[in-house]
Amino acid sequence: MPTNYEYDEASETWPSFILTGILMVVGPMTLLQIYQIFFGANAEDGNSGKSKEFNEEVFKNLNEEYTSDEIKQFRRKFDKNSNKKSKIWSRRNIIIIVGWILVAILLQRINSNDAIKDAATKLFDPYEILGISTSASDRDIKSAYRKLSVKFHPDKLAKGLTPDEKSVMEETYVQITKAYESLTDELVRQNYLKYGHPDGPQSTSHGIALPRFLVDGSASPLLVVCYVALLGLILPYFVSRWWARTQSYTKKGIHNVTASNFVSNLVNYKPSEIVTTDLILHWLSFAHEFKQFFPDLQPTDFEKLLQDHINRRDSGKLNNAKFRIVAKCHSLYTVYW
Repeated sequence: MPTNYEYDEASETWPSFILTGILMVVGPMTLLQIYQIFFGANAEDGNSGKSKEFNEEVFKNLNEEYTSDEIKQFRRKFDKNSNKKSKIWSRRNIIIIVGWILVAILLQRINSNDAIKDAATKLFDPYEILGISTSASDRDIKSAYRKLSVKFHPDKLAKGLTPDEKSVMEETYVQITKAYESLTDELVRQNYLKYGHPDGPQSTSHGIALPRFLVDGSASPLLVVCYVALLGLILPYFVSRWWARTQSYTKKGIHNVTASNFVSNLVNYKPSEIVTTDLILHWLSFAHEFKQFFPDLQPTDFEKLLQDHINRRDSGKLNNAKFRIVAKCHSLYTVYW
């Protein structure tokens, strides 16, 4: 027996489906961004007010006076916070802005869709029809019914009404009567409580939240390709990346290989040995993060670059590499010790 599917020809379902999917992504991202804007800076820096401004001014003057142009250029390249424009137009902010624009467009489409409005009006709510609260007493229910029945009773309608207006008024009276009975008549009340309608079970339809042209038309192969790409390629790719990163790094953001080396050095460290600057630089040079930055360099090269920085020596073509690993040393050293 062939199966016929009912598609969303009136755009009644798919806008809500897409709206829900977008809000599931944009909502948490927006809340996270708001939290970082208002609380992120305070969590990282305990200073506040004039003290914070004074420290920032002092550090700024010191950087201007003692930092070389080469280091300033390196900082401008890698410091995301140094450029306010790039911070505002970050990838996350662009996704949030585009997401809320799509949300606004979809909400406008939903609000202007007559099919959705018709579906909403079909929902039977006796309290709303009678204009009373859900905690209304029997006396309030009867009083509201009497007032509305006098106003909408077919025998009391004005004579100058058009046939359409008269039909609407009569239908309203029928709804008022059903609402009253669903709250007072026991049988009708049971139907309403059990099926959500005083007349008992109502017919329901199930369909696909897609327009017909996307499935039956020429766009059908494109839709299949999109589904395969999303479920078979894109989603597994991001999940695998997230899982690999979760398994490869500690809670403090240090690579497992680096953390293992650090622990091994500390466990095998002899108390009689004096910890010197050279020994610390030697241990740091085996950090896996450096190898990720520069796969062609070896720990001996990293150690030499660290020594060049300590002794203010020029590293030639590897100056940028030196600045990069030195900048990373702070987070490694903090966790290490």
